[in-house]
Amino acid sequence: MDDNGYYACYLSNSKKHQYLYLKAKVCDNCVEVDLTAVVTIVLVDVFITLGLLMLVYYWSRNRKAKAKPVSRGAGAGGRPRGQNRERPPPVPNPDYEPIRKGQRDLYAGLNQRGI
Repeated sequence: MDDNGYYACYLSNSKKHQYLYLKAKVCDNCVEVDLTAVVTIVLVDVFITLGLLMLVYYWSRNRKAKAKPVSRGAGAGGRPRGQNRERPPPVPNPDYEPIRKGQRDLYAGLNQRGI
């Protein structure tokens, strides 16, 4: 469909008119969308988004309530309290042997860190 051409604009209280040349390409099956349809589409989109937001919020809140509490691992704050407080130190690894006093200078230069 080709709606190219001159169009005239008339003022209501005057006989004076202005001409306007318009060149536009318009499809044959186009439908004009009015303001109420646009507002309806935007509002439905907002309500669906808010509904999904609330659904995810309540679902994650329920999962947090059912989750097991996480205990602290071994570290500064992970010491057991109560009966197991007085545990012996861990057994040393048998694959490693402590450095003897005479061999300290042999290993003194290894893995030095510049602090």
